[in-house]
Amino acid sequence: MQAPKPVANNIHESAVLITGPLAVLVLGSIFLGYVTKDLFAGVGSPFLDHIILTLPGHNSFFVAEFLPFYIKNLPFFLSVLSVALVTLLYQVLSNYTIMYHPVLKKIHRFLSYK
Repeated sequence: MQAPKPVANNIHESAVLITGPLAVLVLGSIFLGYVTKDLFAGVGSPFLDHIILTLPGHNSFFVAEFLPFYIKNLPFFLSVLSVALVTLLYQVLSNYTIMYHPVLKKIHRFLSYK
């Protein structure tokens, strides 16, 4: 579903004034999540015992808790790397005429207007 043209023409970023409160909320959320993460997903935490059933033979929480730092955070690092590579690829390819290829234009139009 697309927005009507007058609505789409008036889309804008929020004012710089809102950045301060949003930054405070972001930092508070990160801090609170770091402080209370063991409450929800810590080793031996009974907080979610009545909700999540884990059979004794399938309990890998203890193994995952003591993995090296780089293995535990591998999904995060790969996500950041992929965002950086896609951004770099977009910046490089946007200067070339390959983006004007008819097939790529159709794919871009199909994905853009969803």
